[in-house]
Amino acid sequence: MDKLLQEYIIKWQLHVAGGIKVSSRNFVLPVIYNSQPAVLKIAREGNEDISAAYYNYVGGQGAAQIYLHENSAILIERLDAKPALKDLPEEGQDNLACNIIAKVIKDLHRASGERPQNLPTLKSKFKPLLESGNNILAKELLENPLNEVVLHGDITHENIMNSGRGWLAIDPKPVLGEAAYEVAAALCHPNTVPHLVHDAKRMSFCADIYAKELRQDKKRLLQFACVYSELMALQAADDADEMAYWSKCAEVAAGLV
Repeated sequence: MDKLLQEYIIKWQLHVAGGIKVSSRNFVLPVIYNSQPAVLKIAREGNEDISAAYYNYVGGQGAAQIYLHENSAILIERLDAKPALKDLPEEGQDNLACNIIAKVIKDLHRASGERPQNLPTLKSKFKPLLESGNNILAKELLENPLNEVVLHGDITHENIMNSGRGWLAIDPKPVLGEAAYEVAAALCHPNTVPHLVHDAKRMSFCADIYAKELRQDKKRLLQFACVYSELMALQAADDADEMAYWSKCAEVAAGLV
């Protein structure tokens, strides 16, 4: 990987501005590109074609700007680590956090660029859950979508960061699906504070804000949060703690529907 990083540092004339970080999806290196703070990301598996297409689609509206892309490498605008959106709920500022998330989603869904081609569908994302058994709710939601849009696909407190241009999204997992799905993950985050996430009153409070700001049906938002959590629990079958976390999220969401 060091060799590949070095290849793009030279090819794109980048100046290293910090140490490398390793996530489950990427190798991430802060750099300077044309005198601008940027981040070089190289996917651990596959390529960044779909992510790059999404960044180009939104054109910096509600998301980080994309500068360059080739195969598994992508160069995007570097955002600010602090203040961190994920810290707001624990500070008693869920109202502010939810409104920030809602605004970012509204900006993303107003994108007018060229729609990415060959996007996977939300239904295909949920194929493991749909094939796992008799999940009636998931089947109803995914086979009868309303108001389909290009979704970021992974809106969480961790994937929205501050900048001189305001709060912006990063790390998209774009799919084509119902707009109401976009807050499903956010309703179950930050996952670092399960005592808050699993509080039914808090989840209901956040769903109220999203429903109002995004003009969505609260029940449908919670239904998507439920099936999203069930999918995550299924995919975490080998990790008892993670599976328990997502199963509890699903239970809380289902209890509010």
